[in-house]
Amino acid sequence: MLKVRIIAIIIALALTALTIYLVPIIVYHYTDFVSGLSKQQQVWFNWGQVVIGFLIAAYGFSRWKKKRPGDDKAE
Repeated sequence: MLKVRIIAIIIALALTALTIYLVPIIVYHYTDFVSGLSKQQQVWFNWGQVVIGFLIAAYGFSRWKKKRPGDDKAE
């Protein structure tokens, strides 16, 4: 059991270090990309992100509704 906890701590530390290293790089590239767009392109890009986010959320919600236990309609 101690071995599993040590491995979990090592994985958590590695993922934290990776996140600390990668997040600033991703943010820099994102802001650099967006600043290269015109104002109209930025608006379209932002609305595209909103639509994609809602589609992903709706898909996840629909999958969650189908998999809920004890939700039998045929009683």
